[in-house]
Amino acid sequence: MRRSPRSPKPGASPAEKIVIRQARREDLRECARVLHTRELAGASNWYPTARVLSGCLGKYFLVAEREGGILACSVVEPLKRGVIGWWFAVRKDARGQGVGSALMDELERTAKKDGKYFFLVYSKSGTRAVEFYRKRGYSKGQDFTELIKGL
Repeated sequence: MRRSPRSPKPGASPAEKIVIRQARREDLRECARVLHTRELAGASNWYPTARVLSGCLGKYFLVAEREGGILACSVVEPLKRGVIGWWFAVRKDARGQGVGSALMDELERTAKKDGKYFFLVYSKSGTRAVEFYRKRGYSKGQDFTELIKGL
């Protein structure tokens, strides 16, 4: 996978470049922390743990980092004709700096290069994430009703 440094903001030093790369085992705890956001809370406020994330390592599990610190991560699953984004989050202190866009650019490039035709993401209604995806050209898909049963 190619590393994708993003141009730093004006006045930033070259060391502040954002680098997109595949996640590694040693990143899992930090990725679990980044993904622990209210917007991604699952059933019963469940969040992906480092242990769960370890089963997701691969081509589509990417991190965005600057100066060795993880700013964002994404867990995307390849399907036959497309990809589905399960988890995607940017640290609060890194939002609005192009980190999420750099990460999505690389994910979309990789999927397209792999011959994928669509990128499906799930996002909670009313979150900033929905606007983020819409600005990138994503449109609302079919309406589904979320059903859950505690066991």
